Amino acid sequence: MRSYRHVAIAVGLIGLFVGLFSTVNVSAAIIDESATISLTDTSYAQDLLLNLFDPSLGHLQSVQITVTGELVGGWQYENTNLTKPSTAFTANYAMDQTLDITQGAQSYLSMATSAATNGMVIPSMPKYDGTTDGSGTSGATIPIVNATQSQVFTYTTAPTLAAFIGLGQTDFQVAANESDTITTHNKPGNFWLGTTSQGAATIDIQYTYTPTVAAVPEPSTGFLLCIGGLVLGFAGRKWRTKFA
Repeated sequence: MRSYRHVAIAVGLIGLFVGLFSTVNVSAAIIDESATISLTDTSYAQDLLLNLFDPSLGHLQSVQITVTGELVGGWQYENTNLTKPSTAFTANYAMDQTLDITQGAQSYLSMATSAATNGMVIPSMPKYDGTTDGSGTSGATIPIVNATQSQVFTYTTAPTLAAFIGLGQTDFQVAANESDTITTHNKPGNFWLGTTSQGAATIDIQYTYTPTVAAVPEPSTGFLLCIGGLVLGFAGRKWRTKFA
């Protein structure tokens, strides 16, 4: 019976050792970084800065970059005569827009729009309301362009991930440009014609990584073996004492 009790206690001690040195399985964690340029009149060039992955947090597994560009635009007109309504006439509009998102030599998004209207009838408009903005009582804006485009890039190899690891920021460049031409037939004096053009951009970076953590004890099979072994050991001792 002594041998049985010793075996049970030994099993319990082994279970305790296994339980103490077992660790929690760490699942992948995610960090999201995002930066946006809201709709802004073109032409412009701006930078978007996003945080790099801090290597002290763990081992970087993958980087997913989602870039989204948006271009909107249209035709505008306004009667700027202070005393009388305008007369109707026709106009030809044409506009080209571009939006590019780059990071150094890497191109992430390149989008373009082209719109034209020939022989557009500009109606008679009331006298000038005091603001040249293509709205109000004496003006109007006609939406023509509303375009959105997205691209997704995923990096998983060490050389491509290295560019996103560090304690600083990574720089994306956004450039939005526009060119237009307007011609008219029988346009009255004191009448303004123009275009509206805006561009927007959003960059989202998702870092997937394995966190750096210390070994953390957890209830496990080893721990259960420990409890069971010790119980059996003490039960055997009690039984031996009772029947000795």
